[in-house]
Amino acid sequence: MNIFISSISSYVGYSTALYLHSAGHTIIGSYRTYTKRIESLENLENVTILRIDHSISSCIPTLNFEIDVLINSTGAFLSHNVTKEDILNANTKTALMMSKYIEESKAPKMLINFSTLSIYGDLRLEQINSTTPRAPADLYGSTKLLAEQILDQVSQYLPVVHIRFPVVLGKGAHRAWLPTLLYKFKSNQDIVLYNSSSPYNCCTTLYSVNQFVYSLLSKSMSNYSYACNLGAYGDITIAEIIDKIKNNVNSTSEVSYLQNDLPCCMIDTNEASELGYIVPYTSDCIDYWLSEASI
Repeated sequence: MNIFISSISSYVGYSTALYLHSAGHTIIGSYRTYTKRIESLENLENVTILRIDHSISSCIPTLNFEIDVLINSTGAFLSHNVTKEDILNANTKTALMMSKYIEESKAPKMLINFSTLSIYGDLRLEQINSTTPRAPADLYGSTKLLAEQILDQVSQYLPVVHIRFPVVLGKGAHRAWLPTLLYKFKSNQDIVLYNSSSPYNCCTTLYSVNQFVYSLLSKSMSNYSYACNLGAYGDITIAEIIDKIKNNVNSTSEVSYLQNDLPCCMIDTNEASELGYIVPYTSDCIDYWLSEASI
């Protein structure tokens, strides 16, 4: 298959590109900022890299490629060099460009959109499932939800699969509390811990994500919008995660346990599992991440 991945230099987009390329697919990717990831992809056969800023361009509809699958990996969140306008542009205009391409070409067989659990707002909810109201609390979640709604408009032409990410663990790790925790332990900083006795399943691994995307390519699916919340089987508590990470880096950090009545959110992965997502265990996610992070 010819697979187009927007923002192929992003954390998950890059990993997905490598995995699908190794499985024999032809990859076409776009990027805005040249990085070492782009440099490594340029040397691979059957990989075409295009410099496109989707936030200001309508280049997708004019691409001279037959595209079987579109993967939207473009996104932005507020940081020291990213403005609110950047977030709005990156998270919504790419969706508009992709929907325009699909409506004009009718060519792709599937659209996979990388979204976020932030569309639900406060992730201290007791559980997130298919009936949980979507109530984003920040610009990132709001614009990602808007992107989902834009792309849902083309589900009459092809299956649209929204993959909503929790913490994605691998080398480097996707932004969230676990990478920050690892850094603090490596720096021997003291840790204040809440919800220590709660099981934790708000994570997955790059490998699990890649397997899931790969499995979707071979499925016969109706023209419909599917929403998949990824997560793990919560087989260990937050306190056990803390001990595992601390022991891995031989940290001397002191950990303080504070009482907190707020629940630790649990993710219902039933919809994703029905589409082929192989749910990992939290303990395996942590082990996988620590092994990758030490490379």
